[in-house]
Amino acid sequence: MPSQKKLFLFTLHYPYGTGESFIENELKLLSEDFQTIYLFPLTNRGEARPLPAQNIKVVYLFEKQKIQKWKLLLNNFILIFQILFFEFRSTSSTINFLKSLSLLKSILLINIHRANILNEFITGTKEKGNNIVFYSFWTDDWATVLSILKKKKAIDTFFTRGHGYDIYEERWKMGIIPFRNFQLANLSTFFTVSKDALNYMINHYPHYKSKFKLSYLTIPYSGENPFYENNSTFTIVSCSSLIPIKRVELIIEIFKNVKKNVNWIHFGDGPLKQNLMEQVKNLKPNIIVNFKGQVSNNDILNFYKTHPVNLFIHLSETEGGAPVALQEAASFSIPLLGTDAGGIPEIVTEETGILIPVNFNIKEVAESIEKFETSFRNTAAFREKVRKFWFENFNPEINYNILRDEML
Repeated sequence: MPSQKKLFLFTLHYPYGTGESFIENELKLLSEDFQTIYLFPLTNRGEARPLPAQNIKVVYLFEKQKIQKWKLLLNNFILIFQILFFEFRSTSSTINFLKSLSLLKSILLINIHRANILNEFITGTKEKGNNIVFYSFWTDDWATVLSILKKKKAIDTFFTRGHGYDIYEERWKMGIIPFRNFQLANLSTFFTVSKDALNYMINHYPHYKSKFKLSYLTIPYSGENPFYENNSTFTIVSCSSLIPIKRVELIIEIFKNVKKNVNWIHFGDGPLKQNLMEQVKNLKPNIIVNFKGQVSNNDILNFYKTHPVNLFIHLSETEGGAPVALQEAASFSIPLLGTDAGGIPEIVTEETGILIPVNFNIKEVAESIEKFETSFRNTAAFREKVRKFWFENFNPEINYNILRDEML
């Protein structure tokens, strides 16, 4: 039976567009524990997707609202000074802070504007503060907005998740994450999606270590991938956005050195698609390529249920979590090949497949793929170990319960 509490869940785009599909798994479970869930996307570009439960409502707050920065600056001068001074005093890099001061001030003004609009909505619901749970799926702009409301005593507390770009400072050109210390000072719990990310946060922000908790993203068990020991078709699947950090072009380079027949299927789209399609033309006829483009998460799961897959490959340069794509493949008993980056080694182990260095040797990996078909990893017995490892280490009930119990 759901609690009487309402959940305010803040996203980047979801349910608009095609990203953040991994939110859906968690959202299904959250809908069973909260009376109503309000979804607050930061932007509403793209088509809205169907929602997984009837008690979920979408609220887009920022429809063509002009920001009068001079008025915001005048009305919130003390607040702006307090937040900037706190961040300056707390940052580990005063040089990067001072270099980015103008940009930081602009970001803060925008988020004060958003906080004012959100506060009007909260006031309009006439709900008591302790009846609403505030949860930002990313620790970025929404976390700053909620921190502003916490500082103004408009809300009591809030929770966030951290994934990758919202954890690792190295990914930011300015060398710091805007208002990271201000966020950490005000949030209640920061959930990381990998042990690697958890350790990073503890090491970089030891003063707030009691606020950091590990909570892997929830991936429900959806079935078994069909497997035939003597199948004549050797199928490799990859699934990621076609962006530089995912290094899909290196899969193509590997296949240039593979002599056996391979059926390669990729799920995902992105700005590099055209370039990658050109590179694929240089592959020999023994490599059959099928770029599926952007498809729904349900379509991917249905594919795994009905099409034999021998190996899943993921060559990302950096990762904040144990990637959902790898977890999904492992839940279907599909062996994995992945790079030693971020949280990937938490799911790609000797028990689930082949872990390779981030800066791997193309020919050596090609040789591993050549040998894979006749190896012990391409057997029903090994595949059962893959599924068992996934269940024991990424049990969806345990991972979700950590999150739910903390918030409720």
